[in-house]
Amino acid sequence: MKPSDLQEVARWKYPGPAVRQLVAVNSSADVEEISRVSFATDSERLRIGALMTLHGVAGPMASVILHFIFPDRYPVLDKRVMRTIGAPIAYQFDRWLQYGAFCRRACKHYGVTLRALDEALWQYDYERRPGD
Repeated sequence: MKPSDLQEVARWKYPGPAVRQLVAVNSSADVEEISRVSFATDSERLRIGALMTLHGVAGPMASVILHFIFPDRYPVLDKRVMRTIGAPIAYQFDRWLQYGAFCRRACKHYGVTLRALDEALWQYDYERRPGD
């Protein structure tokens, strides 16, 4: 992943400039090396944990990166989606693993993609809390 890709993910997940300014601090070498390690490992903890060592990248943004690299494996961790399913919003590794497994089961059951499931869960919360 290149720094411009990281900026694009930040723009997609967080429309305001704050997170983009935070991720801009990362060097090109760091972004490329850390993402290479993350994308190559079989360890789930290392995969998301490595990305979270980048400045400005916490669990939700790391989940977006992984979703776009591995669209059939990782859902986006988002407060709206978590509220829809009644789960705590704060990121924790074990909760992230459980959420991913839940989403993959739901996708298989309903015959939809992770992206479609994510959008539907997000939309449901948005319609209930449009200003949040």
